[in-house]
Amino acid sequence: MRTDFAAKIEPYNTGCFASDVVFKGENITVTQEEYEDIIAKKDEFDPSDMHAYLVTVPKYMEGETRLGKKEHYQDIVNKVMACKACVSEDNVVPYLLGTIETFANTSEQLFEHHMAIRTAFKEVLSEYKDKLCSMPPKKKIIAAYAINRAIDMKVLLAEKYEALVDKLMD
Repeated sequence: MRTDFAAKIEPYNTGCFASDVVFKGENITVTQEEYEDIIAKKDEFDPSDMHAYLVTVPKYMEGETRLGKKEHYQDIVNKVMACKACVSEDNVVPYLLGTIETFANTSEQLFEHHMAIRTAFKEVLSEYKDKLCSMPPKKKIIAAYAINRAIDMKVLLAEKYEALVDKLMD
């Protein structure tokens, strides 16, 4: 189904991180240098800046899981929760994409952190799912991608959310 997302987002592909994730369909991979840079700047994080959240937090989690010792997991979860408190109708789509990409890079071994990110995604989606269908086409496609990715990772039940993905893709 990823091919459908790429074809749908092609006209809206502006090179932004969100459309790149959907368009390229690639997993996030962080270099050691990028990871160290994220760690060095982690205290400069502004939870109201959803673009920074989308670009930084999934990479922070991927680096921490693959290159780090998982000692910064609580900081990452705190950033997910701080951003959750700043979600609005204007920035819900980058939050959903950033959160599901963060979840995708979270080790299941640290159950509480894994569940906290999963719960944050589900709560925000539940609050905003009725508003997603009235958003501009690019946001709808990115939201559909995030929801479909959540279905693929068993965060959401397919029978409950596939119809929403289809509606967002029309």
